[in-house]
Amino acid sequence: MQTALNAVSGQVLESNDVSMEDAIDELARQEDINGKVRLCLMDTQRALTYLLRQARLGSTQADEVREIMRDIESLLPHNSFLFEKVNFLMDAAQGSSVSNKTRSSRFSPSPPWCFCRRP
Repeated sequence: MQTALNAVSGQVLESNDVSMEDAIDELARQEDINGKVRLCLMDTQRALTYLLRQARLGSTQADEVREIMRDIESLLPHNSFLFEKVNFLMDAAQGSSVSNKTRSSRFSPSPPWCFCRRP
């Protein structure tokens, strides 16, 4: 995911001639993936918490569950960082797309209604 975000980041922030629609599509796909990962992490964390509280685990198993929970807790902030990066890039891509449309509309020919006579 990080590699894909870096590639899209280069498209959005460094290049002027890249289709922003493609970048926005890729960012939407990355946002969807990141959301699914976040849900999986949170569901796994809840399941492991339930195991620790309700199941009769041996000390070795309980230690393994706690270690997995620590791993999940360390992944959640990274997931949040990626989510914020996707949102930042999405805002930048949408802003650039709007800016390009505004710029191109300034130089387009006048619409036909400009030449109509008013009664």
